[in-house]
Amino acid sequence: KGGSVDKMRRLILKTIGAGDNPKINNYIKNSSVEIMTGGIVPKPFDSIIPVEKMFLIRWWNLLAGSMSANIWMILSLLAAIGLIAAMYFWWIADRSELKKKAFFATVITPVLLGILLALGSTSKLLATNNDYAIIMNKDYDMHEGADDRSPIIKDIEVGTKVEIVDQIDEWIKVVTVDTESGWIKESEIVRI
Repeated sequence: KGGSVDKMRRLILKTIGAGDNPKINNYIKNSSVEIMTGGIVPKPFDSIIPVEKMFLIRWWNLLAGSMSANIWMILSLLAAIGLIAAMYFWWIADRSELKKKAFFATVITPVLLGILLALGSTSKLLATNNDYAIIMNKDYDMHEGADDRSPIIKDIEVGTKVEIVDQIDEWIKVVTVDTESGWIKESEIVRI
């Protein structure tokens, strides 16, 4: 075990932190560079590092995906009924203590209703989102326009994940992880 750790350390050429300007002239094939947040990728390394979503967005999506959109909408409907009941009790209450509680419920319930509606909407969006695809056929050329005769921008490898942004007939405009956009045929992808 200790030998494999030493071997791994030899493969990591350098650790690059935020603001570092790395200069690596001699590098061994299949070696790597540890890149910390904000580090600049050195020229010899041709890798794309996807940016993760912020933790609050991940948590929100996990919460929204924990129940179906229909369940979130039923909870929203119950919150709306609770809002109407709180407003009614606030309107007709004679005692100040009951009026204060009803007023508090009237103020809090719309916030809860808004959150529930947003969770339901996010859940529906997550369930029906197919704006991403994977290149499934052999390496494929990404074109500048929606035509076989248009100039080739780059070659996309099998298994590359792309975002779908537009479609004209059988041509789909995609954006790669490194933010290059171009057109490919729909038959070359599988939506995920």
